[in-house]
Amino acid sequence: MQAKEVMTDKIALVPSSSSIQAAAELMRRMDVGMLPVAEDGRLVGTVTDRDITIRAVADGADPRATAARQVMNREVISCYEDQDAREVARMMEENGVRRIVVVNRNDEAVGIISVDDLALHPETRMLAIEVVQRVSKHNA
Repeated sequence: MQAKEVMTDKIALVPSSSSIQAAAELMRRMDVGMLPVAEDGRLVGTVTDRDITIRAVADGADPRATAARQVMNREVISCYEDQDAREVARMMEENGVRRIVVVNRNDEAVGIISVDDLALHPETRMLAIEVVQRVSKHNA
């Protein structure tokens, strides 16, 4: 099973200059917990609901004045849409993450794979359990 068969293709890139309030509003509208961050159409990071909460709000940052680039993860963990889903699950485990950006061979973001996406498919359900166990230990 390939990544594109498991991924959620509901994706929007947030400009790095966007406020974290705008990013959070977009997350709410899309019902997602992570957005890829772009500069000049190029993927430069990701921002999660947790990044906004822990790296900004908890420190008293103004959500309207704080740019996504100030709280984003600069290390983008991504996979190709034609990669095997088992390999993607291993990447999640190795990197201690629950979500990965899916790109096409032109390195354009085309989707997101989350642990939840893996859990929805019978072929990858056990992989999801393994990822959660490993990531939980990694982040403990």
